[in-house]
Amino acid sequence: AIDGLLQAVSAAAAAGCGAEERPEDPRVVELRALLFSNLALGHMKLRQWRQALGFCEEALHDCPKNHKALYRKADCLGELGAWAEAEEVLVALDGLGEDAAKLAAQKREAWRRRWKAADDKQKKMWSAALAKQKKALASPEEQPADAKAPPAPKAAAKPVVPPWSP
Repeated sequence: AIDGLLQAVSAAAAAGCGAEERPEDPRVVELRALLFSNLALGHMKLRQWRQALGFCEEALHDCPKNHKALYRKADCLGELGAWAEAEEVLVALDGLGEDAAKLAAQKREAWRRRWKAADDKQKKMWSAALAKQKKALASPEEQPADAKAPPAPKAAAKPVVPPWSP
């Protein structure tokens, strides 16, 4: 269903829809921007960040000050790891009013929390790995007395000789 809708929008855009004859109806432009913004949201929920980013850019082509499209574009860029570009989009969002600035601040705070959680997780992983390595490299006299000694090697099994052999 989404592919058919996209083909219809693309065909209408390619045909020009009579754009040479008269200016485009603002309601059509607004609805097209809304459509692309909603398509971006759908792809974001599917974690298809590049496709969602493309739809955000299409929405912003029609309506450059669309708060939702800018917010979603910043979110997609952040998920793709393009932090500098995402910050540029948030700066643009900051300039669109008080509500947009609140959205940008919320997104920045969410990113900070996420970075901190990732850093904490990585620190914990590395400290555990280093502690394990230290323990493995420690000399026997440094190991605690209650540490288990490695198991003794098993005695070599005697070969089984069949009774009929000479």
